[in-house]
Amino acid sequence: MDYSTLQMCTIAVKAYIEQRKKLIIRIDFFEILCDGIASFLEYWVGNTYVGNKKTSAETAIFQDFFRSLSSLIALLQDEKICPTQDERDLVCSLVYHGKVYRYLGYPSPTKKKHIEPIYNDIFVSWSKNKEISYIESKLYGCMTRLYCNIPPNMVGFDLEGFQEFYNNKFASKIWIARGEEREVVFPTIKETIYRIEYF
Repeated sequence: MDYSTLQMCTIAVKAYIEQRKKLIIRIDFFEILCDGIASFLEYWVGNTYVGNKKTSAETAIFQDFFRSLSSLIALLQDEKICPTQDERDLVCSLVYHGKVYRYLGYPSPTKKKHIEPIYNDIFVSWSKNKEISYIESKLYGCMTRLYCNIPPNMVGFDLEGFQEFYNNKFASKIWIARGEEREVVFPTIKETIYRIEYF
């Protein structure tokens, strides 16, 4: 999948938002929306690698998508638009609140210094699991683990939850959630971090 295809997934989210603001409901458009979210998240988990920094172009595309998804969630939580049961189920599948964990480390054994967290609004991968042997096996030397609690007024995106919703709802199946990762996508926001561990 190339960047233009990823951008089309984001356009689908934005177009759905505009239609729902006008109180237009189309079942076929809902499936297109979900297919776009599924395709984007499949790319996210299959083409972003532990310890490797994303390019500025990738970051911009990912940010645009997750910000648009945040706007969609906010809209579908507004009772004024009378969300359908499918829309409620989609929101319920995507939204995660609670504890998550993130590893910071190096993909090469040459670096020895612990990585300090950078607090910003950039969406990154977290896990519902505190310890993930797969991720630890991909990082070398000193590691940092962040402990985060996503509060009710913020949204983490639950990849497991969405996968379950999508596979139950549609004939085609997706496999986004990977092994023990139990991934949640959320920015590194200082006030949500309650512990930093170095090891």
